[in-house]
Amino acid sequence: AEERSRELENRYRLLAENTFDLVLIVTEESVVEYASPACLKLLGSSPATLLGKAILDRVLPDDRQLAELGWFPQDISDSPMEAIVRLQCEDGETAWFESHARRLDDDGEDPRWLLSLRDVSDRVSMERQLLHEATHDPLTGLPNRALLEERLRVALCRRDRHPRDVFAVVFMDLDRFKVINDSLGHERGAALLQRVAKILRASLRRTVLACRLGGDEFVVLLEELSGLDEALHVVKRVNARLSEPIELDDQSVTVKASMGIVLSDARYQEPKELLRDADIAMYRAKRGTREFYACLLYTSP
Repeated sequence: AEERSRELENRYRLLAENTFDLVLIVTEESVVEYASPACLKLLGSSPATLLGKAILDRVLPDDRQLAELGWFPQDISDSPMEAIVRLQCEDGETAWFESHARRLDDDGEDPRWLLSLRDVSDRVSMERQLLHEATHDPLTGLPNRALLEERLRVALCRRDRHPRDVFAVVFMDLDRFKVINDSLGHERGAALLQRVAKILRASLRRTVLACRLGGDEFVVLLEELSGLDEALHVVKRVNARLSEPIELDDQSVTVKASMGIVLSDARYQEPKELLRDADIAMYRAKRGTREFYACLLYTSP
């Protein structure tokens, strides 16, 4: 029996030492007692450097709780779950790892855990790139309609829970963009849209969502407002930045815009309703004046 046990142990060790995954045996405090040779390739550390140290110290702070829940469930009757977490490598870089955990001895007072970590950085990067492409405008890099509607749904749910929380939707359309696009060419028209997107980013807080719906239509979602005055203040700031001449190669262009604003009152239940009324307000503003700046608040008929 002892010979058979040694044979199995050698076989498992041979498997661990020849797999591309990082295999660890750790205590309940995550202290490493064994690390497979893949550690050198995946983390840039020799196995010896991990021994006696807590592997959780390598996990990025934002992922620490997920790793603890996935690797060391409080109730031993629960099966450890898979977790995808980031670990810091020896050179300071981070990598994404898909982890699997298994308790080795159920009856011991000092249990050991078998962790298997697989580098999935390329997969996570590809998934994030695909998600970005699905939710962002390829020309300007701004969020697109899909992401805007998702954020609007979240904002509407928050308003239902906290009726005093106010948000606003600002629908913006560039006046005479077709004339500019036709006279200067589509390449400069595209460059102008990119510059407008850059102006929006520079004029708004990082927490404010600015989107491009298509063509020369942009939408800004303003959350956690005190009321209409605050929304108008933001719109005027954007307008001031847009009023500055934009240089496109050897051409100087001044952008004119019309804007419509909708506040989040109780009658709105769907994102499309907010966008519809903000669009109506914008077109009323566009028809109402030929001045550089026009902004109207939508009111129901």
